[in-house]
Amino acid sequence: THKSRNESDSPENVIGWYRQRRNTTQQMTLKEQLVHQNLRRLLPHQEFIFILLTPSDTTSSGSTHRLEYTAFIWNGSQYSSVLISLGNLGMLDQQDYWRFSTTCPSLSRCQAVKKHKTKFFSTEDDLREVEKVSNMNDALLDEMKTACEKVEKSERLVEKLQADITELKEAISKQKKKQQQSTETSTPNEPKENVLLCAALKALFPNSPSLRTQTLTVQGFPVLEVCCSSEHGIDIPSRLPLVLEYEQGLRKRKTSRDCRSQEKSQVAGTSLRRKRKRNTTDTQDPVEEEEVDNLQDSNSPVF
Repeated sequence: THKSRNESDSPENVIGWYRQRRNTTQQMTLKEQLVHQNLRRLLPHQEFIFILLTPSDTTSSGSTHRLEYTAFIWNGSQYSSVLISLGNLGMLDQQDYWRFSTTCPSLSRCQAVKKHKTKFFSTEDDLREVEKVSNMNDALLDEMKTACEKVEKSERLVEKLQADITELKEAISKQKKKQQQSTETSTPNEPKENVLLCAALKALFPNSPSLRTQTLTVQGFPVLEVCCSSEHGIDIPSRLPLVLEYEQGLRKRKTSRDCRSQEKSQVAGTSLRRKRKRNTTDTQDPVEEEEVDNLQDSNSPVF
């Protein structure tokens, strides 16, 4: 260890002491703390400091022109580091260089870099396969750009769909409000007319207007003055095909009944003529034929 003194050797001018250790950490050892406490008792200076210098093996020759330094002071309970400002007496442009401590890499770090340097650097101290790495980086950037564009498009599509959904919801809510208002304003006792039923009854029973009324008397009879007489303009073949089929069936049944009645009347007339011919002579009046005709008319069924 060395004591840092001023020009005179008097103890009043001693402000601290320093120690130099190679390739160590910037921390005070127990021995240095004991020495510092003993010096504080012997020397009268209150702010007694300790400067620790730790040079590092940065070159193969082991030069020590680059080092780290830290100043410690006792504050009553522990040692704390203090900032040192150095005034350079040389050139002003180099003042900042001398003012602050330069960081020296540790020996283990330098050895690790030297050991693995040949794997990454060439003889000219250039990185190997830099071009391949840069090309890979460019490809990754292109992939990221395409992925970002896809995400942006999908987000815009989602925003558009959300806007459409909100518009539809608003339209549905407005429609529901209108329906509620219309149901509230409309009279509940007003009967609704079944247009299809009215058209079907008019087509099936054209001569029965009592079936097309919705108003009854106290006795339960239909009021003919209030029957529906309006043309609703409904196409019966397309809207009511069953009614049309029923009408056609009725017509077929009516025609078949008419044919059967005519055949029966003809058979009855011929049988009566034969009986009359048997019971009468050839000299009877021609008036008998008229009577036979009258009998035919009386025996024919009435519809």
